Amino acid sequence: MESLRYSPVISSGVPHRTMADVDFHGYRIPKRTIVRGNIYAVHFDPKIWGDPETFRPERLLSKDGLTLLKNENLITFGVGKRTCPAFHLALDQLFLFIGCIVQRFNITSNGPNKPTLEPEYGKLVLQPQEYSVVMTGRII
Repeated sequence: MESLRYSPVISSGVPHRTMADVDFHGYRIPKRTIVRGNIYAVHFDPKIWGDPETFRPERLLSKDGLTLLKNENLITFGVGKRTCPAFHLALDQLFLFIGCIVQRFNITSNGPNKPTLEPEYGKLVLQPQEYSVVMTGRII
């Protein structure tokens, strides 16, 4: 969950359109205006996360580390009735995919391009900087 907070796939959410004129926190939003949520701003707000620039997986775990804590400010898959319908499927797939890779391979960084948490900007989706790794199969 911290990975999804720190590096959401889409930093600005899916576009929506207002169905009527809306007054929101003193702003007038006319009918049929395209509106996008700023996921990145929420996920890196120091008022919410304290130290958002620090990658801390334990941030969303209980004190004993056994239970995932729900946090309404983690909005990678949207909020409210507009939450992605495949939310649970996506989480399960991420768990299986990453779990299988880590289980079956030793992964070491190699070469001049080491992995970094800094994303590559300027594209529709956030993606990692180019890097090199060596994946060596484990004997299972």
